[in-house]
Amino acid sequence: MNKQKSIMPVLFLGVLMGALDIAIVGPALPAMKASFGINERMLSWVFSIYIMFNLVGTPIMAKLSDRFGRRMIYILDLLLFLAGSLIVASIPNFYALLMGRVLQGFGAGGIFPVASAVIADSYPEEKRGRALGLIGMVFGLAFIIGPLLSGIILSFASWPVLFLINVPIILYIIVLAYKRLPHERSKEKISFDFAGIGFLSLSLVLVAAAVSFFDSNDITRSIHSPFFIPFVAGSVIAAGVFVAVEKKALDPVISPAFFSSRQIVLTLILGFGAGFIEGSLAFLPSFAVTAYGLSPDKASFLLLPLVLAMSVAAPLAGRIIDETGAKKVVNFGILAILASLVILCFLSSTLLRYSIALVLLGTGLSCLLGAPLRYILIDNVNKQNHGAIQGVLSITMSIGMLLSGVSFGTIVAAENGNPVGYTRAYLLMSILSLVLFAVSLFIKGKRTRSKVTT
Repeated sequence: MNKQKSIMPVLFLGVLMGALDIAIVGPALPAMKASFGINERMLSWVFSIYIMFNLVGTPIMAKLSDRFGRRMIYILDLLLFLAGSLIVASIPNFYALLMGRVLQGFGAGGIFPVASAVIADSYPEEKRGRALGLIGMVFGLAFIIGPLLSGIILSFASWPVLFLINVPIILYIIVLAYKRLPHERSKEKISFDFAGIGFLSLSLVLVAAAVSFFDSNDITRSIHSPFFIPFVAGSVIAAGVFVAVEKKALDPVISPAFFSSRQIVLTLILGFGAGFIEGSLAFLPSFAVTAYGLSPDKASFLLLPLVLAMSVAAPLAGRIIDETGAKKVVNFGILAILASLVILCFLSSTLLRYSIALVLLGTGLSCLLGAPLRYILIDNVNKQNHGAIQGVLSITMSIGMLLSGVSFGTIVAAENGNPVGYTRAYLLMSILSLVLFAVSLFIKGKRTRSKVTT
């Protein structure tokens, strides 16, 4: 078995475990609510706190992998995820469960960017696209397998078993990672950027918390709550301090030099837009309920064409990148997204058209979220920054998703959940897609000769 084939199962399984623990939890929420006697607001933190610390873990673990080696940090991510799973499964109380979800989210936050960096280090340019595409396919598979697996397990066991099954699988992945992943670490003896990590983490936690406390159905109350504005203000201040710290840091967690490259800036703009559009996927079932009078379970089942399209298109997009470059794939993806949004805005009068729109949307998102944008960024930084730049892209996408939920929900709530609210929200997404297409035209189609260094 050659080096590349030996590492792919390690990366694939690790990313799959992190993605599954988002998708697998949904069916277990009613049982969790009954176990702890909590309300819906408290229950939402099972998701929110995972996403919050996933966001925080991403840049930290990505940068640590550049500094201390991919294998060490990938295994550390898996160990944190394992510890979190054991805590959640032990269920002494609800707050312990949340602490377990913190560790899970923090560990999972590093798995995907570190996996992408391993691919960048280990695969030649002509094979990177298909490798990144295979990793990108994992998320589609997770959202197919997760709810089904959860339903099967819950039919004969209690919900803690959902987390206990992580243990043997993660231990197996750790053994494979130790044997197969490359272990190279930076030889530079430079002080680590603890201040930068601290202020970045504070800013990300506060903005994620602000979004968690925001209720689109009661905007006035949300804005005037004792949490929302202080959290937003605190996030902005922490971000400002972070930028100042990074300008002086010897080895910044996010190098200011990244933003001197037009290619990197344009790619991050596309990443934010892709995340913003991806965030709107959460509203598709409620749109189907409102527009077609379906039950919530049937409306959720209609997401299957989208998920299948993402699973098929992600590896295919990666293969095409290896042949033609990333630009054409990105251009096509945005046009597919635009076509899907136009159908949702103006032509979704039948379930068939709605399903076609979802196939186009899944295909288009795969052309952005999977290999293409990560491929472009890898091509524009040196090897010592492969992890850090993947972390920056993941943060950018996640912030887009967070803001999307607030924006989309606010527009829909303003129309009291009527179909016209969804139409206006998807129209906003259509305009954003046009802007993204204009941005994508300035992406270079071939390999960049000069790479950003720190």
